[in-house]
Amino acid sequence: MASSRLLADRKVISSCIIHITRVLSANTGNCLIPRPRNVTKQINRSGVALYHTNNLSKQINRSGVALYHTNNLSKQINRSGVALCHTNSQAKYSRHVNEAIDLEEEGQSDEGPLLSDLRKRGLYTHDRYRHYHKYTIKDIFASEDKKVVTVRWDDGHISEFDAIWLRHLCHCKDCKHDTNGMLKIDWRDLPLDICVLSTELEGDRMLVFRWGSPDGQELHRGIIPVATLRCYCYSKKSIRDRRERRAMTFVEEKTIPEVEYEDFHASEKGLYECLTHVNDQGICVVKNVPTDDATFKKTATRIGPLLPTVYGETFSVFPSPKPVNAAYSSDKLALHMDLPFYEIAPGLQILHCWRFDTDTIGGASNFLDIHEMAHKFRQESPELFDRLARLPVTFNSIHYNRTVPVHMENQKTVFSLNHYGELVSVTYHPMTMGPTELPKEDMVPFYEAYTAFHKMVTQTDSKYQFKFSVGDFLVFNNRRVLHGRDAFTGSGRHLQGTYIDLSNFHSYVQALHNKYGEGRLASRSGSHSWL
Repeated sequence: MASSRLLADRKVISSCIIHITRVLSANTGNCLIPRPRNVTKQINRSGVALYHTNNLSKQINRSGVALYHTNNLSKQINRSGVALCHTNSQAKYSRHVNEAIDLEEEGQSDEGPLLSDLRKRGLYTHDRYRHYHKYTIKDIFASEDKKVVTVRWDDGHISEFDAIWLRHLCHCKDCKHDTNGMLKIDWRDLPLDICVLSTELEGDRMLVFRWGSPDGQELHRGIIPVATLRCYCYSKKSIRDRRERRAMTFVEEKTIPEVEYEDFHASEKGLYECLTHVNDQGICVVKNVPTDDATFKKTATRIGPLLPTVYGETFSVFPSPKPVNAAYSSDKLALHMDLPFYEIAPGLQILHCWRFDTDTIGGASNFLDIHEMAHKFRQESPELFDRLARLPVTFNSIHYNRTVPVHMENQKTVFSLNHYGELVSVTYHPMTMGPTELPKEDMVPFYEAYTAFHKMVTQTDSKYQFKFSVGDFLVFNNRRVLHGRDAFTGSGRHLQGTYIDLSNFHSYVQALHNKYGEGRLASRSGSHSWL
């Protein structure tokens, strides 16, 4: 009964689409002809619109040409005052059409039972993989010894996957937990000489594998989504491409991007605009945020959970008679990164201006992209750069006159590199450098390198200059952008601050990139990740 109802619904939807396209063809001069899925992709790439797909809908909406009815297009038509499908008979079918469109956008139309089951298990989400649906397999075959599987893609790309790597990625119920995707595999049971005995495609989005021993005995049967293979392809070309897409970029014009609080607060897309600025440039200011504690915390937690430190979950920055930190004075602050004496320094820092009296003299803030300086230093002084990537600095924070005494010491290099020799993180705070602990032969060479880099940092003109106004909610990446301030007189300057973990931020940015940003990769953020 259910299958008959589904078939009947599909017939209604198909007849509806054909009916609407005929009406619209008369208005636009375009003939829309339903085609199989594989033809759809070719048509979309060529830019010729023969029938409805999600990508085509976007293309049509951007061009302003209305070929058929969808919810978004309907709004566009209504705003323009042109109604191409606005009769009672067509409206009768609009719900069925939109349901068909929703299925197509979610990638669930005409999918096989294996992929459908993977969705139900929560291991295949639309936002995560939809940007890889454009890639399909043209040919797949195993090497003679069955230890390597070669995939030829329809765009000409070639991937080679080791059998043991493929076995690691199996998505079957015996290998991955439902909903969270955590592995069930016991690595002791994974033979290094495992082979791929056979592969079989279900549709164009799921692969069925049979793994076995070199003598042909089957050891496991499982599944891997095609999109997963393309997403994590480890050919030299693919790895190089992902490294380039994740690389930081630097801007010449040092202007801090701005987002209005109403936009930031109103929608996820407004939040996404702010987070994209922080990921791309390291800094963004949300303007006109109400200055009360509840709004401050609510606005901050839209980005991620607040990160407690020895200064509390939040902290107030204004002059204090006996400051436990130089920030709680009115003195000039040199450019620095907060809390490098922690094992992992905080990620994002937020400073919300609650008070800045007009009679306050000085107190302007300045910011500097320390990664931009590090890249420049490496180009100009490669030998000195290598020393600071090898010889560690000792950072400390020692305060015994507190309710809970603090005695933190940590040793780490100024520059950290990954296995490709690429810069991934910088740690810099000249005011919290403790006594240097190095072998005697390294002591003077270290100071030579450190003072050279310090001169570059302090003498550069590539700084952001910024003076807070009440309501400014400044978000910046503490691991990428140094901050400092000019000395000031008076007590009428109050900033409310907090931190957010960098991993939470980076995760949110990537999820929103997949949802709104065409699947682009989040830029490196100065974390210790080697990606």
